[in-house]
Amino acid sequence: MKFLCFVIADFDKAAEMSQASDKLWANPPAGVKMLALYSCFGSPPGVLLPPHSFLAVCVMEAENVEVLFSASAPALNAGGSVYYVPVVDVPVTGSAEAVERLGV
Repeated sequence: MKFLCFVIADFDKAAEMSQASDKLWANPPAGVKMLALYSCFGSPPGVLLPPHSFLAVCVMEAENVEVLFSASAPALNAGGSVYYVPVVDVPVTGSAEAVERLGV
């Protein structure tokens, strides 16, 4: 299943967070795959982030919750907050069909 992952951390923890991420993704746990990673080193207007913090957003595939927790541990240990949101692939055209298949 695919997940959006949001990681929020203080700028003072950026070096530790980067090292933890590099170490994790150099040898990722079985059952998890990073599809995309984006970092925002500023708070856009209207986004409520704590002062002096950054946001990383990633798209991941994971087989189960245990794998997500094992992938979260390094960021949590480095001082970050990690949040996951399950997502469903919806085609650019044909989204009505995808929603119908979900029974929504």
